[in-house]
Amino acid sequence: ALGRFAWAGGLLVAAVAAVALAGYGQRNTNAEADAESALPVQITVVDSVTSYQTRRVYTGTVMPVRAAELSWPQGGEITVVHVDQGDRVEKGALLAQLDVRGLEARRGELIAQRNAAQAELDALVAGPRQETIAAARAELERWQAEVNLLHTTRARRQNLLEQRAVSKAEFDQAQFGLQAAEAQMEMARQKLVELEAGTRDESIRAQRAVVEQLTASLAAIDVQLDDSRLFAPFAGTVTKRMLDEGAVVGAGEVAMRLVDDVHLEAWFSVPVDAANRMETNTQYQLRVGDRRLPAHLQAVIPELELSTRTQRVVMMLEANTSESGVMTRAIPGEVARLDVQTEVFVEDCFWLPRTALVRGSRGLWSCFAVVPVEDELSSRLTNVVHSEAAMLGRVEKRDLQVVHTADDQVLVRGMLNRGDPIIAAGTHRVVPHQVVCQVTNR
Repeated sequence: ALGRFAWAGGLLVAAVAAVALAGYGQRNTNAEADAESALPVQITVVDSVTSYQTRRVYTGTVMPVRAAELSWPQGGEITVVHVDQGDRVEKGALLAQLDVRGLEARRGELIAQRNAAQAELDALVAGPRQETIAAARAELERWQAEVNLLHTTRARRQNLLEQRAVSKAEFDQAQFGLQAAEAQMEMARQKLVELEAGTRDESIRAQRAVVEQLTASLAAIDVQLDDSRLFAPFAGTVTKRMLDEGAVVGAGEVAMRLVDDVHLEAWFSVPVDAANRMETNTQYQLRVGDRRLPAHLQAVIPELELSTRTQRVVMMLEANTSESGVMTRAIPGEVARLDVQTEVFVEDCFWLPRTALVRGSRGLWSCFAVVPVEDELSSRLTNVVHSEAAMLGRVEKRDLQVVHTADDQVLVRGMLNRGDPIIAAGTHRVVPHQVVCQVTNR
């Protein structure tokens, strides 16, 4: 019995071993078959990044630093225009002039009046002459003699009146003559005192005010004469001429437009965060047409444009010398483009080639990762492939979200880890769980 039991047990062990060997042989055969049919693909090993550079292009307009629509502050008839459209002028150049005949006549009249007032003021300041004082003293002495004579005449007639030798009327005549002479003598005395005291300060100040008023009127006429001539406030080019000789213009009516076409700037509307990262006096390259012109940041206007919620950035253009030695400049009104590189900080993001992406569901994207097989099987499979640079693995689909695109690279985040091997190209040839031959390309 024991012999039969041992024999049966031996058969069971042999059967189990045979089944195990058969299964192992079958798995080995399948693995070798998978290895022989493995699809060779090119892969890349991903690495995480913390930031990336993004390029933004902003469109702006070339503007002159200075531009003015010139006009006269007063009306009149245009007598001469010295420039035409397209003429370049220097600062202070005479551009046009109004008729000034009436102003010049009024100026001559005021000059004569001021000269007369000034002469009178000079006389007051100098005071009375000695001859005048002597004449006044003589006049006073004459009236004193007259008064003394009339005193004697009145006394004599009073005696005769008491003797009834003259009438009362003759005595009154002598009395009134004496009073009149005394009044004239007092006037002569006051005049002499005034002359000897000199001119009063009040009279000098009053006459000086008259002279100053006439001088101010002359200055106003001179201002009007200057305003009748239209000068260039800065160097530039006349771009428009609206009026000609003989036209009668009103105050403030535009006659011509002057533009400084040498000193130019470009205005851009830039988002606030991008404007805050721009540095003053930093040099940039602007694209104007087919030209590249250097420029530096002049200012960032600290005010939002309400319609776009952006800030105005002002770039000062610089002259550029081409290879042929010709100075190239922009023209006011041209479109300018500004390229700005900014650094954006991210977390858990990876760069992939565009060819590694596969369109997924619900607006997402996917890629194919290669998951290595078990070590023992991998070693067997590697021996089958007969390549030291080759590995084998199975395809696994990973969902991703695209963060940024740049040329042939895509920045993504999602179901990836640092060091994962990703199929870089030929994604249309593979499906999940497929065995592929990985050729590493870092």
